[in-house]
Amino acid sequence: MGCAGGLSCADTFFVRRALAIFFFAIGLLKQTDAYKTALARAQENPAVIEAIGSPISQTGIVSARAT
Repeated sequence: MGCAGGLSCADTFFVRRALAIFFFAIGLLKQTDAYKTALARAQENPAVIEAIGSPISQTGIVSARAT
């Protein structure tokens, strides 16, 4: 029995664990007031809508940077 993509079983486990943590963190980020406020502001901003289109939704990958 082999592991995916030519990786060792330990590497495959590590990659799966890292992806699970990443998507868990994304889910937590989407629950914050800062994220919800930013999404609402983007959905109401004509310049943002012109730049990326409408509707603006919560799908996809979220990235953030502390300021």
